[in-house]
Amino acid sequence: MKQDKPKTKLFFLGERLIQIIQYNLRQVNFKYFGDRIVVGIFCAIVPTIISTYISRQSYYDEVVNAYLQDLRQYMVTDKIAIENGKSNLKIDLTQGARELMHSKTTNTLVKLNENSAFLGWSNVPILNELSIFENNNIRRRDILFNVLRNSGLGFTSRTGEVPIDEGFLEGIEISDESSKNYINLTNAKLSLVHLNNAIFIKVKLDGSLLNYAYLRNTFFNDSSLNAVIFDHADLSGAIFQNSVLNGAKFTKTQLANANFAKAEGITNQEIMDAGAFLCNTTMPDSTIKTINCKNADLSDRDLSNQDLTNVPFDQANLTNTNLTNAKGITLEKLIQQAAIVCNTILPNGSRKSINCAKADLN
Repeated sequence: MKQDKPKTKLFFLGERLIQIIQYNLRQVNFKYFGDRIVVGIFCAIVPTIISTYISRQSYYDEVVNAYLQDLRQYMVTDKIAIENGKSNLKIDLTQGARELMHSKTTNTLVKLNENSAFLGWSNVPILNELSIFENNNIRRRDILFNVLRNSGLGFTSRTGEVPIDEGFLEGIEISDESSKNYINLTNAKLSLVHLNNAIFIKVKLDGSLLNYAYLRNTFFNDSSLNAVIFDHADLSGAIFQNSVLNGAKFTKTQLANANFAKAEGITNQEIMDAGAFLCNTTMPDSTIKTINCKNADLSDRDLSNQDLTNVPFDQANLTNTNLTNAKGITLEKLIQQAAIVCNTILPNGSRKSINCAKADLN
């Protein structure tokens, strides 16, 4: 007796699609001819759809491979520079080469922003068990970040090794001017990343890990930052403009000179309860809070007329800082706390330079 072959998940998927199409056709009075029409449509269209799906997966794989080839070339260029004595352990490539890689990184993320699932049907409950209905571009994006991390490009090493180029991603702009959609970096694992001076425009980072990240002077505009973990990160001078921060965490985060005035979904109390370092920080209600300025970079900042009573300034950089009419702060206190006083305007209006050798005057 001939045995039937076991039915695969793909068979049941096809059977389910036929049932759905049959049902909808019957609703528009194709009742008598529905079965024959559906079988014809299914047989004609499905092979084309599957072929397109396979072709798109190959395209996305090539996108990632092309980027990895560019990375290899970037690293080879650095190796040559080091051998010629033009660089130390942290590479010193031309600004043009890094900017080119910034552009290629952003373009790759934009291309991987598309939903690669079959027919774009990801997160459909009845189809979750089938791998073709997974958005594999999220996995490809994570591979890209892991390669950068493991290559020592743009990340501080977790193992204490000297990275090739910690600043690889610093100053990058991640945006897509050609689309109204957000660039999807949801749940990205970016702990210890270096993104100082980066620009994020219409980027969705919901649920991402940015703990211990370096985000000094980073600009978030019209972005979704719900439930992002910023714990222990350095967000000095960061600006959150028209960005949503529901459930974002700032435990022990450095927020000196950060600006939350146009942020949404977060309150003063939530930031203060997290134990973040607030120093000349513009809060969600537009008030300025200065509570703890330890290790803060306050160079070229205006703290005039602020009440700085009991505010610690240990190791703070006060180069070119304006303290005119500030209360509760004296030159003696700053010297005692080893703050950098260099061309600093003191509360009485006089200028003082005590230890400019420690200041970064570049």
